Amino acid sequence: MQTQISIILSVLLFSFSALAQEPEKLKEADSLFSAKQYTQSSAIYDSILTKKSYSSAMLLKMAFIQEGLNHTGLCLYYLNLYQKASDDQQAAAKMEELAGKHRLEGYQPSEFSTLYHFFETNNLALTRILGALLIFSFSLAVFQKRKNKSLKVSIIIVVLFSLCLFATANLTSPPEMAIVLHNRTYLMGGPSAGASVVDIIGEGHRMTILGKKDIWLRVKWRGKDAYVKENNLLPIVL
Repeated sequence: MQTQISIILSVLLFSFSALAQEPEKLKEADSLFSAKQYTQSSAIYDSILTKKSYSSAMLLKMAFIQEGLNHTGLCLYYLNLYQKASDDQQAAAKMEELAGKHRLEGYQPSEFSTLYHFFETNNLALTRILGALLIFSFSLAVFQKRKNKSLKVSIIIVVLFSLCLFATANLTSPPEMAIVLHNRTYLMGGPSAGASVVDIIGEGHRMTILGKKDIWLRVKWRGKDAYVKENNLLPIVL
């Protein structure tokens, strides 16, 4: 029997099934998916995604297939990609529900994640507004200089808007996240197989990537830094 997440995915799938101008391979995979030949369609979808070509509907179908196979980690991975591509907050809510069902960490919304989402969604509009305000304040400063008036306040405003514009354009990207791919994944205290074991976790957990050293990724786990081999993680990157 289908789970709640399957039902939601089916509803979302219907909403995104009519995309135009799809490549031939994508059309072939969609035909196989409609015929319930999920293994064959999944293989084609994967080959398309490796070439950085995708649609929101395709990612949703991939999540649907993995959920049906009880591959929780891969299901959440594709749901994360789908949510990233479509900004569908209903998918984000279902990820939290699925994570709660399997006691997975890293999906609880935080103030920072909400702030990052706001900036991601409104980045272009904020950049335009701040750019316009910067031009206006700079023009005002030029006008005041011609009138031999004090430029102190105008300069402060120009600098303030410049800093805000720089921050909006360069500092609003959310940290890179990744999904744990395998069960019994070892988190180590250092970038070495000989380091102390911090924890042993299962597939599906989501964590922040802080850096990389050789084959080791430095991650944030339960508020602390840890290291994990990169082949155990699936970075959520389109």
